[in-house]
Amino acid sequence: MDPAKVQGITKWPHPTKIKEIQSFLSFCNFYQHFIHNYSKIAHPLFQLTKKDTPFTWTTNTQFTFNMLIYTYTTAPVLMLPDHL
Repeated sequence: MDPAKVQGITKWPHPTKIKEIQSFLSFCNFYQHFIHNYSKIAHPLFQLTKKDTPFTWTTNTQFTFNMLIYTYTTAPVLMLPDHL
């Protein structure tokens, strides 16, 4: 992953509005294929984006937010093999 993106996600402030959650999740969706059980991990954040769900930032959603940041910054690095 690009070092600038890693730095950007580690300094991401916790969301205070639905649009901010959507922005964070759209960033995460680009790399979701590299995170095992991504949809299960991110489920509490997806629940907050539903139309009839009131926005309530809880310890569970904070844990989920932190867990996603952790998985994106510690995931195995994928790169092309160097056959030289």
